[in-house]
Amino acid sequence: MKNLVVADNIKRIIKSKGLKQKSIAKQMGMREQKFSDMLNNRNSIKACDIVKLMKILNVSANELFHPYETERIQDDES
Repeated sequence: MKNLVVADNIKRIIKSKGLKQKSIAKQMGMREQKFSDMLNNRNSIKACDIVKLMKILNVSANELFHPYETERIQDDES
């Protein structure tokens, strides 16, 4: 379950920053297919991958591990 939350957050962050998965995979030193498999729960996300992603995406561990709550954001805007 936690891996799914992390993968969804990574995809959301990449999209929100206007980045491409291909570019992130290259910066991580992995093939695009392996990165895609990682984001789609066909491969595990390793601790070393998390550290690299935090640096590349300029985000904290909290942003990767905590579920993204659209309801809370919508409530704050009301």
